Amino acid sequence: TGANGQPTPFEVKLVQMVQLLRDGEPVKMSKRAGTFVTLADVVREVGKETFRLARKVIDEMVLGTVEGSPVLRRGSKAGDWLLVTGTLGGSRAGLRVLMSASSEQTEWEDAVRAHLRPIPRLAQGALARQAGVHAMMDLSDGFAADLPKLLNASGVGAVIREDAVPIHPSARRWAQSHGENPALFAIAGGEDYELLISASPEVATVLLEYITHETGTPLTVVGEVVAESGV
Repeated sequence: TGANGQPTPFEVKLVQMVQLLRDGEPVKMSKRAGTFVTLADVVREVGKETFRLARKVIDEMVLGTVEGSPVLRRGSKAGDWLLVTGTLGGSRAGLRVLMSASSEQTEWEDAVRAHLRPIPRLAQGALARQAGVHAMMDLSDGFAADLPKLLNASGVGAVIREDAVPIHPSARRWAQSHGENPALFAIAGGEDYELLISASPEVATVLLEYITHETGTPLTVVGEVVAESGV
């Protein structure tokens, strides 16, 4: 909103784009009035308000519905166990490999694949929801960045065990070969898209066996939720 309380031109454009998406057909408006005729016009103009790149980028948004109550990032309770699916740091290691322009990228194939083709934990999330976990979110920005978001949403804190962090083999190898702490390297990386789950010890105990048995994905307890805020 502008200083005079009126919508800014950018906000007006966004509203027009939402209406186009909702109605599914062009809105008859005049460009000379500062509005746009088609969705392509709106997207092009909105793009001018953000940034430009030398290469073309395709961005997607997927919408869906949930049957029943969704599991949100808020809801953690003191005494909950914190669990993580899979391993962490593989995507970061893959990014480092790609940025290094190394001729030995074939030795880091797993890491590059983890960065370019992450596997969403859809089945694992559905099973966790069915089991009655208190809170859950994906680790898109990295464990170190996303954990505080989950905790702050419920006004709680956590104790994390560094030796319990599930480290991707390639992340461990890259960190060790470059003189970095493997656990810190792993939790600082983003785009792993693993799940961070907060559940009661009873539910967590069931999930530790059930998720791995049903999906083949390991689940690891990395810490515990405490009443006092902070990590």
